[in-house]
Amino acid sequence: MYRPAPGAANPFRCQTCGNLQLRAFATMYAQGTSTAVSMKGFFFKHAYQKTWRQTQMAKLCAPPRKKAFWPALLFLVIAAGGTFAVYVGRMPTAVSSRVMVFCFLRGWLGLYLGMYHLYWNLRYFPQRMTEYHRLQYCPRCGTVTKV
Repeated sequence: MYRPAPGAANPFRCQTCGNLQLRAFATMYAQGTSTAVSMKGFFFKHAYQKTWRQTQMAKLCAPPRKKAFWPALLFLVIAAGGTFAVYVGRMPTAVSSRVMVFCFLRGWLGLYLGMYHLYWNLRYFPQRMTEYHRLQYCPRCGTVTKV
């Protein structure tokens, strides 16, 4: 366990009111979140139902989330589908040029979005998680202290 040097300020003390009983954000999130799994069915129990509940404090103390890749994948699928429809030759020429421009821009947007989310997940998400694990909450005065 970490012990401060004699005469040094205790880092696990609230900087506003001096309270020693700080609570970690991760602990408050875990204590305020509950899940329940139950089996459903009239004669035969064949389906599951999962219930997820959170307190307001747990929502505020939630950890950072990774960015999802599905929007970028959706843009790329739309771009590929539109490009395929143009190359099959089922559209009039006036419409096909507009569809090609739309698909070209949508494809580049999908690639950019995917690369941005990958960069954010690899670079910034670990930093945010490290900062999250250092946050402490003082129940007496309601301030957040970074240890």
